[in-house]
Amino acid sequence: MRLTVYDTHELGMELLSYGPEVAVLAPAGLREWVREMHTASYS
Repeated sequence: MRLTVYDTHELGMELLSYGPEVAVLAPAGLREWVREMHTASYS
């Protein structure tokens, strides 16, 4: 299955709602942003 996902604010908030269990495979920029947001919110 192929799925096209657009990097939007809503997507970012949805990913953060899953907590640190979520893993972003690509793009690297979104992966890093999610990691930074989780680090900031759990520290």
